[in-house]
Amino acid sequence: KAVESFHMVAPDNSDVHTTISIGIATFPDHASEAVDLFNVADGMMFRAKRSGKNAAALPDEQDVAEIFKEKRDKTLLVLDAVKHDRIIPHFQPIADVHTREVQIHELLMRIEIDDEVISAGEFIEIAEAVGIIHQMDYMVIEKAFAHIREIQYQGMLFINLSPRSLIIGEFIEKITRLANHYQVDKTKIVFEITERETVKSHTLLEKFVQNLKIEGFRFAIDDYGSGFSSFHYLKQFPIDYLKIDGEFIINLASDPSPRSSM
Repeated sequence: KAVESFHMVAPDNSDVHTTISIGIATFPDHASEAVDLFNVADGMMFRAKRSGKNAAALPDEQDVAEIFKEKRDKTLLVLDAVKHDRIIPHFQPIADVHTREVQIHELLMRIEIDDEVISAGEFIEIAEAVGIIHQMDYMVIEKAFAHIREIQYQGMLFINLSPRSLIIGEFIEKITRLANHYQVDKTKIVFEITERETVKSHTLLEKFVQNLKIEGFRFAIDDYGSGFSSFHYLKQFPIDYLKIDGEFIINLASDPSPRSSM
């Protein structure tokens, strides 16, 4: 009711109202693990939206069964995509806001099934849970390297890495071998890891970054400012690029506190 009663005036003087959709899951009735509880609550939230929004949805036994079936189906989808080589690269352009030129792309992972392309948000968590995300990283990077050689791409390519890449001993060796095979300029390849995913093991990350740099690759921290060790990264690691989290700077003009911490 508090959300429903809230309203504000838009720049065109029209009233803007809000609604809220809530999904509920309880322990241990609907699941015993945190991630499963979240999945049930998330599914119920979408049900509340589909029912017209401004509502709360509580699952019954059938709802819980359907949600877990969907999770199993997605797991099979990911495993099948790896088995049948359906992992494809997607190149997201990054434009210079002044010149509008695009000289940088970010490599994103997709699954292609028939005429449908599935975005990473639909399967990354499952791929990490079943332990095959590093295989998918190899597949999409190799296809990307083959493509940029084919089109003689001269720009920079940013590549997201999963945290598991840090603990796979042969990762950098394999990536270096791929770069040499496809004659890719390693100084134009920037591997990035989000700050939220790096805080658990600074020692492991430091060794990983140093080895990347020795091979000639570059390194970036994504979502900078979202964690609690931001300045530690700047001091300890040879970072080439920072991708600053939007929440960190969204109020930079009006709120002096973020400026004083930069």
